[in-house]
Amino acid sequence: MDAHLPPRCVKCNKPARMDSPRAYLWHHPGWYVLIPLLVYMVACLFVRKRAVVVLGLCDEHRRRRHNLSIAAPVFGVLGMIGLLGAFGLHNPWLAFIAGVLLFIGAVLAVTGPRVLEPVRITEHEIHLKGCGPAFLDSVPMR
Repeated sequence: MDAHLPPRCVKCNKPARMDSPRAYLWHHPGWYVLIPLLVYMVACLFVRKRAVVVLGLCDEHRRRRHNLSIAAPVFGVLGMIGLLGAFGLHNPWLAFIAGVLLFIGAVLAVTGPRVLEPVRITEHEIHLKGCGPAFLDSVPMR
């Protein structure tokens, strides 16, 4: 399934440049009950749905996404350097601070660059969350 959203920012509804097509993958959350990780991973390869969406972001939201995608590895690298230094110096406080930096880097890596998140993908529809209210109000719903 391919979809093109209107050429407006999905966050604030300002005029926007359109991104290159982005693939979203989704599977029903019930598959999480397959606790053994390997079984879950193999099952998801067969049951996931895929949709390609072209969406737009204004310069402000594009810059924010770019900055967060840069901040994530910076925090991660600083955390790793801090952990190496903490173990070399036997400093538990430095290890704690480095752990916090690593955690912040991981959270930013997972949530920072994400614009929209798929909630459900069917044969003919994709349901996304994360659009701003102004954008949603401008799009005709059926």
